[in-house]
Amino acid sequence: MKKAISLFLALVMLVSVFAGLGITAYAADTQTLWVDPVNDSAAGTQVAPFQTIEKAKAASAALSAGGDVTVWLHGGTYRVSNAITFTSADSGKNGHVITYKAVSGEVPVISGGTPITGWTIYDTQKNIYVADVPAA
Repeated sequence: MKKAISLFLALVMLVSVFAGLGITAYAADTQTLWVDPVNDSAAGTQVAPFQTIEKAKAASAALSAGGDVTVWLHGGTYRVSNAITFTSADSGKNGHVITYKAVSGEVPVISGGTPITGWTIYDTQKNIYVADVPAA
């Protein structure tokens, strides 16, 4: 019990010393952005997420100058027409980092493929279906 009290007092004194020196004893604040492939309100918040990873990428680059940034990706398919390219400029600024994570229990999928719809039966004997494919 005495050891626990001693450790607690040592921690309190250490935090007091840090505070007196203007040093924070915790990590920089992490800012969060949210992305949902079916909801776009352009705010990037949990209740009003971005719809595209590209929007989150642009917003996170600006925010990272003031702290770490975590971009949370909701599950679903994020359709992209061009490759999403990350460079060193997208890794954070002033010693801060940008991290992309899937929301717990959800599976985000980034796809550059074109959905093919309008399938019709071509041969019922062989169970063959056909569909028009859009030009690339």
